[in-house]
Amino acid sequence: MFENLKIGEIARTVVRQVLEAGISDAELNNLRNPDYCKQYLGLNVPMLIPYEGEIVKRYYVEPVNVNGENYLLTNDWYETPLNNDRSKLLEWLQSQEKNVLRINVSSAEAAESIKNSHAKIILVTLNDTPDENTLTKIVDAIRTETNARIVLNLVHTDIKELPDCTGNEGGLFKNCKYFGGLGLPKCFEADLSIMDFDNCPNLMMLNANNKKYTTHDFVLYSDGGKTLYMCPQGRKNIEIPEGITKISEYAFAGCKNLSEITYLGTTTQWFSINKEENWDEWITIKVIHCSDADIIFKNKQKDEN
Repeated sequence: MFENLKIGEIARTVVRQVLEAGISDAELNNLRNPDYCKQYLGLNVPMLIPYEGEIVKRYYVEPVNVNGENYLLTNDWYETPLNNDRSKLLEWLQSQEKNVLRINVSSAEAAESIKNSHAKIILVTLNDTPDENTLTKIVDAIRTETNARIVLNLVHTDIKELPDCTGNEGGLFKNCKYFGGLGLPKCFEADLSIMDFDNCPNLMMLNANNKKYTTHDFVLYSDGGKTLYMCPQGRKNIEIPEGITKISEYAFAGCKNLSEITYLGTTTQWFSINKEENWDEWITIKVIHCSDADIIFKNKQKDEN
């Protein structure tokens, strides 16, 4: 499931969701133990340390809530020939299988499978193409699920566009509060709108590799990867690749929890990016991390109020 992802993408999204779904107290103690993390995860620091309100080197800024307490999750992951943590992290995820249910089903069975599951994270892969009515029923099942985060993978379908639900005053996934992610097929060709994901505060992953969209760090890009098009609303930190030329107007719509942006290019490159009007309306972060320095971020809209 995660083999084609970079280790940082796995840590920022999948690992965070698994941790927030809850782990045993014994495992929580293990992940705070540096010796355990060195032996079983290849880390030079504990995976988790208590959150004390401060930024700590080698850890993501945004805390993760595990079993009711806040911790910082390490960002010190490597996958080089001399230092490769990847296989050990995948093994750890496999050990948490009791919390994660993978469902590979026909579209006709998907809605009931979601309703009957008791897992905390449900990864649903459709193995055929649903008609509009069936897809709507699947999304309705996602919308009414309040005990699990659900990722819907459409990569094996022939869906070219999402059904038009504007008559319901919102897009297809509106108010799917525990919707965790969406995978799009290669044939997908329609424009996506922020209304398609209106009020999806736990949306962490958008995944695509087609003519219309690509993804980096589960953030959606258009124009062959040159435009940052849409960041999932539930993200707390993202990594933006070097080489983008534009950030679209609604790229960060609803991203109220975003607390850390890392840009892999330089500060000069960051300032040269074309940023459409109101692109930063929803952003409350104070710093953008670039490869050569940090930028003190000033939100134009909020500063003017």
